[in-house]
Amino acid sequence: MTVIIFFKVYILDNIEGVVRMIIRNDYWKNFDDNYFTKNRRLKLEEYDDDGNLIDVIEFNQADLWTFYIFKNNFYNDFDIARKKDRGHFEGKKLELAKKMLYIFNNYYFDEKTIKDMEEIFGAYTLEQIEFALNFKDYRVNEVTDGFVTMQVHSKIKTMKFIDILNWLKNSEGIYYAISNDGKKGMSYFEKPTKKQAKYQRQKNGRRIIFLSFKDWKEYLLNENELD
Repeated sequence: MTVIIFFKVYILDNIEGVVRMIIRNDYWKNFDDNYFTKNRRLKLEEYDDDGNLIDVIEFNQADLWTFYIFKNNFYNDFDIARKKDRGHFEGKKLELAKKMLYIFNNYYFDEKTIKDMEEIFGAYTLEQIEFALNFKDYRVNEVTDGFVTMQVHSKIKTMKFIDILNWLKNSEGIYYAISNDGKKGMSYFEKPTKKQAKYQRQKNGRRIIFLSFKDWKEYLLNENELD
């Protein structure tokens, strides 16, 4: 029996062509050749009311593959990945890797996925990756970190995850109108004018701060020094 699995393909490149995240088409003639099912078994254990094991049902590899696909559709790839792969990332990298996997929900977590993610970790800082993940809801193409003008909004809607990362890598930072309690209002990709800063202060009670993408610190702008 020949089993053919087709995956949806995503190709995400940075402008230098360094990073490529691709979902590949894989063809398996035998489940023993399948990275996800080789040397693995799916078992159902039944216990009595006293906690004693009374029965074990072992499913075949086709059932294991069906289970794996079902779990992946709910974005739980890390939960059922191979032991060596589950332990590949640790700490902050593990947290960010899970978020990246969630964005590309058809992207299975395996050795190829790890390689692609390692390329991203090598090309961008953890701060850049975390900001890019939180800046936009990629499923609905909406900015989640503050508000932007309609012109900027239209531009961001077309930007993929890699595009946002490239913007972060090649930009000095971003400007926010922010209230005393830390609530963000309008975001500016370019330094706002004195008129815009005055409007935010008088109308919304917000100051303009600059978030530097170099040291990830916030700097308060002096309204009188703006043009």
